[in-house]
Amino acid sequence: PDEPPLLFLTTHRSEEAGKSPFLLDLNARWPESVDVREVEVAPLERADARSLALALLDHVNPTAELIADAVARESQGSPFLIHELVRSNVTTASAARHRAARGSRWAVRFARRTAQAALTARRTARSS
Repeated sequence: PDEPPLLFLTTHRSEEAGKSPFLLDLNARWPESVDVREVEVAPLERADARSLALALLDHVNPTAELIADAVARESQGSPFLIHELVRSNVTTASAARHRAARGSRWAVRFARRTAQAALTARRTARSS
């Protein structure tokens, strides 16, 4: 009997294609008779990045529009980074609301500083 069909899907950054030991070894061992298709995924346009951020925020935050704009700008269209920035913001905002509910005056300032530090760290990591 014929072998059953199989879809093997991998992802990687395009700049790693010629440098990654794993990818180089995988390509060297890949059977020539097997169909290989490469699909390059470009960054999202700013409007699409903003829409994704808004969908992930689910409008739970009263400043969702402003946050989505900042996330779209800072992520430079990377869906992964959009998700991480939104997740970080929601987590930080939730912690700040919890502290504020307990009467902590510094909670909002802490949330702002934390969010700013996270954005600065991501910018630094991208430029490295």
